[in-house]
Amino acid sequence: MKILFVCKGNVGRSQIAEALFSKYSQHQVMSAGTKVFESENQKLKEIPLAEPVIRFIKKEGMNI
Repeated sequence: MKILFVCKGNVGRSQIAEALFSKYSQHQVMSAGTKVFESENQKLKEIPLAEPVIRFIKKEGMNI
C-alpha cells in the first residue's frame, strides 16, 4: 500500500504525518504540498514556519 499525505505548504502537517506514519508502519509513504518553496533551491530549514516542525521531528528522533 502507498500512502500520500498532502497539505498546502508541505512545511509541517504532511511532513510530520509522513515521518510518524513511516516510523510506525511498513507501508510506503510520502508527503507533498501544493506550494512547496518560494524558489527552486530553497531548503526547508530556511522557511521560518518550519522551525517548530524540525524541532519536533528531531525530538522524536526522526529525519525529514
